[in-house]
Amino acid sequence: LHFFIKASNNQRCHTRTVAAGLVLLIVGSIGLVAYNPVLRWQVLQHIALRNGTLAYSQFISPKVPVRIQFYAFDLQNPIEVINGDRPFVVQRGPFTYAEVRRKEDVSCDELRDWLTYKQNRTYLFLRNESIADDSWRFTTANLPLVTILNSLRFMPQALQRFASAALAAFPNETLFPRLSVRDVAFGYHDKLLRLAHEHLGEIQAFNGSRSLHFWSSELANLVIGSDGSLAPPFLNKSALLPAFISDICRSLYGVFDSEVDAAGGLLRLWRFTGPDRLLANASENPDNAGYCTPAGNCLPAGLFNLTECKRLNGLHIPVVASLPHFLLAAPEIQ
Repeated sequence: LHFFIKASNNQRCHTRTVAAGLVLLIVGSIGLVAYNPVLRWQVLQHIALRNGTLAYSQFISPKVPVRIQFYAFDLQNPIEVINGDRPFVVQRGPFTYAEVRRKEDVSCDELRDWLTYKQNRTYLFLRNESIADDSWRFTTANLPLVTILNSLRFMPQALQRFASAALAAFPNETLFPRLSVRDVAFGYHDKLLRLAHEHLGEIQAFNGSRSLHFWSSELANLVIGSDGSLAPPFLNKSALLPAFISDICRSLYGVFDSEVDAAGGLLRLWRFTGPDRLLANASENPDNAGYCTPAGNCLPAGLFNLTECKRLNGLHIPVVASLPHFLLAAPEIQ
């Protein structure tokens, strides 16, 4: 495109001429892109998410700087808040991080014209753009403890006592701890959270209730554990692995037995088995007294009365369970 602008000594005419020329230049450029197939093809080639293109390199590792800033609310009167007063907080910040994004494990599906990838984000602390190091500590709420205490309100009394006993093992836990900005922003190892994770996958209710009504003690009627198909993470060999077995209307637990190989030796697994005391007589295992029905009417070791648990049209079915061939049963039964 060629533009011919007639020179003039009139300043107003000169300004109008230049403005008109710029407008024509912009319109002409748009038309050039729209109607020039070669240029259009080149643009499409550069913006395609294909290895080797400018757009692809920007997509894999964006060059645009990204900043994320955190502000902390530092509680000044934790003792007064515990006693019922209104909290007084002071805002501190910013604490600035540079976010570096990079896509990894990129693969292309030519058939569907898809890219699949994993997004990796790395955060670098920028001290010169922050008021202090991100190791600076401030007083804030203990969210894991608050969450657990709030959940206890909706649990049966027997389970509340069990959970309270577990919390007693953490005497140093406080409602308002001092944590670093880095801890709050990106997480930290918390003993209470670890305890909660150990109960991941647990059955929360059976037939809409947290407890049963078949047995003669609160402990026996508790629904504790998963359904046996999965285990929580971060277990150690000393842990008990509870499971609720609906077929016998009670919870059992496993203890570490041995290490076993799986998948041709590629995986090392832990085997948990039920201890003998699960079916012991109530005199040997007092916890089993709650399964004696009616209360005090206990069967010999190795036998488990399911009459209260099994019903047909409201009628109790007289059923007594045992391990195969009366394994672990009292000698007079075998």
